[in-house]
Amino acid sequence: LQNRANELGLPLPKYSFEDPYLVLTIYRTKVSATLTLGLKILNALNKDERAGWEFLSRHTFITTKAYAEHMGFDTRKAQRHFRRFVDLGLLKRFGEGPASEYHVIRS
Repeated sequence: LQNRANELGLPLPKYSFEDPYLVLTIYRTKVSATLTLGLKILNALNKDERAGWEFLSRHTFITTKAYAEHMGFDTRKAQRHFRRFVDLGLLKRFGEGPASEYHVIRS
C-alpha cells in the first residue's frame, strides 16, 4: 500500500485504533492529508507550511536538507517549518545537528 501511494505521489495511509476498531485511512488526493489535520492546526499553518505538510505526508522520515531541496527553500526556512511542525506535534526529531532526522507522526 505504501509503495503504491508513493508511486502516485499520495500521502501514506494512516492507521489508527478507535476502540474496538482498527481504522485504515487511504488518501485520494495530495491535499487530503492536510485537510485531516483539524481546524486548529490547519489555521496555524501558512500556505508554504501547508504545501510542506503535503510533501511530508508522503514520507515516514526526512532530513531538513532533503525537505529544503525538494521545496526550494533555504535551510533556515526549512528549519523554521520543522520547528513549527514539531511544536504542532506533526513531526518528532531524532538526533542532533545536521544528522537530525524527523519522523512524521500519523495520529
